[in-house]
Amino acid sequence: MRELGYIELKKPIRHGWFKEIIITHKVERYKNKAAILEVYDKIEKAFWGRTKIEAQKKWLYQTSKHLI
Repeated sequence: MRELGYIELKKPIRHGWFKEIIITHKVERYKNKAAILEVYDKIEKAFWGRTKIEAQKKWLYQTSKHLI
């Protein structure tokens, strides 16, 4: 198996996709800033999926779970 060699790739193979929730300075504009930050502290902030579609499914599941 080790003597099979390798094929040189034009582009590297991507090792999954990440999707991330971040809070920007714009949160200061909202009167319910405290509630936003409380929810942000409790939720999962990063999602990984082997494919872009899988990462998106995990993202949608978590955001719909907390009605974000």
